[in-house]
Amino acid sequence: MLRFILIALVTIELVLLSGFLPAKASSPSQAMATYTWGYPYVGSTQLVCKQIEAKPTDSAVPQKDKQQIKMQSTLVSDRFCSHLAKPSTF
Repeated sequence: MLRFILIALVTIELVLLSGFLPAKASSPSQAMATYTWGYPYVGSTQLVCKQIEAKPTDSAVPQKDKQQIKMQSTLVSDRFCSHLAKPSTF
């Protein structure tokens, strides 16, 4: 019985402490990257793996809750997209 009370108190303590810990948010200066299959240029029929990177800019934006970003794509090895299904080509 004492064991159950002790476990319950520890559980309640962990729940309460987790509510007071600060959230781990990413820094706005960090870039976010994602990988996708795409074409290297307009009119190409060859699919390649691309890294799409979104970087925040320092430009002023009229709305306070929005931020400008700079998009950049880079061709990378196919192993980065190996877990993704290739889109069908015509």
